[in-house]
Amino acid sequence: MPPAVKRLMWWFAWPIAFTVAGAAAYQVPMVRSALSPANTSAWWVPAAVNLAVMFAAGCMVARGQWRIKRAVKATGGRACVACVYDLRSLGDTGTCPECGHAFDTIADQRRWARVKMLR
Repeated sequence: MPPAVKRLMWWFAWPIAFTVAGAAAYQVPMVRSALSPANTSAWWVPAAVNLAVMFAAGCMVARGQWRIKRAVKATGGRACVACVYDLRSLGDTGTCPECGHAFDTIADQRRWARVKMLR
């Protein structure tokens, strides 16, 4: 998986960590009594907040994938796999002037195609 795509997945790390930590903390009786609302019909509020945060993270990942896909298609697959820099003006192998990552056009195009960023 290209590093540029792999970095997008970190958008899910913090919401998932807070969800797990919140669920674990809610099992402690003192925490549960402090967090439970006086109105028992508001049980859905923490779940709704968690769902909204996960939805926002999903939107950010989808937007990032769309932007990467658009940039890769515009370069015909000649984009750096680490920083998505346009490598069309350079040779078939070398080092990316933006991030210093070594590139090989044929191998990089296969990597982009494998994650469905190049079709």
